[in-house]
Parts: sequence; C-alpha cells; structure tokens
Amino acid sequence: MGGFGSGTNSHWWRPRKKTTVEDCDALNANRWMREGILKAGVHHSGSWRWTFRDRKEESIDVEVDTRDLSSPFVRLTYWSIPIDPEERETFDYRVRLATTEPRFGGVRWWFLCPLLVHGTPCNRRVGKLYMPPGGSLFGCRHCEGRRQAGALSGKRPRILLEEIKRRCPWRRATRSHRHTKEGT
Repeated sequence: MGGFGSGTNSHWWRPRKKTTVEDCDALNANRWMREGILKAGVHHSGSWRWTFRDRKEESIDVEVDTRDLSSPFVRLTYWSIPIDPEERETFDYRVRLATTEPRFGGVRWWFLCPLLVHGTPCNRRVGKLYMPPGGSLFGCRHCEGRRQAGALSGKRPRILLEEIKRRCPWRRATRSHRHTKEGT
C-alpha cells in the first residue's frame, strides 16, 4: 500500500498546516482583569508563565502602568531562544491599552495591537495578543493571519449557524404569531 511519505503530512506539494491561535502563546486582557493585574491606577511588574502539556515552560516579564489613564500601557520584555545561544535577542516594547465601559458598569481593558501592517500601526482593539511558535512579537490574530481551530474545520460559518438553528429545540415566533392590540 502507499509509497514514500504515505500517511504523513510532510508532502512537498501540500501547504503546511496553518498555525492556529491554540498553538500560540497568548496574553489575555480579560484574565488579567480577573486576576487584578489590569485595573485603573496601578503600576506593578512581574512575570507571566506558560506551562505546556509537554512540561515546557516559557515566561515573559510584564510591567503594567495604568496610573495615567490617557496613556496606559503594558511593557513586555522577553528573550528569543535560538539554537545558537550567541544569537539570543531581547525584545522590550510597550503595548498600549484602551478601556471601554460595559453596559452594566465597570471598566473593560483591551490591548491595542502593536504590529505594523504595511508600515502602518494596526492599533486594533483586542482582548488577546498571540505570538506563534518561533515568532518574535505579540500581535492580534488578524495581523498574523491566525485562525481558531474551529474556523479551519471546513464548514462555513453560515452553514454552522443554519445547523445550530435546525437543531435548536425551540423555534422563533413567526410574524403570524405576533400579538396585536385588541380592536385593530
């Protein structure tokens, strides 16, 4: 049965598998709000650590400064770990923050994407920033062209929505079921 490379994904004519956001390191503004890292009027620093299934760990130094609400930021400092230790590169940059007021009060914090797209800053307001494996900078999934694993499953969102509606146990009322005023 099958010849060379049969059953593997390493065929020279096939494009490589797209990197999904699940494969990337992520900074999550909502999680940082829940843990008290992102809130108004603070200045603190620390480190953020990821532990992967294979027990590999990565960390990043983080400085949060929200004392001046006109220009809040998160400063990220980390190092690339190349094969040759002498080629080690340090990354140190700021990610601006933005806030919105949810409908029922409070403050929601957002990252502004720091990546440049065709020489222009993205500045997209996002809740998560991603760095792909082997990447060097955090950015929004739109700039990096990343997709969620579910978006690569082959079904179009419209088809999924129709399927959800079809499986739903309750049905929306049609126009003929609307209530009308008495006497009209």
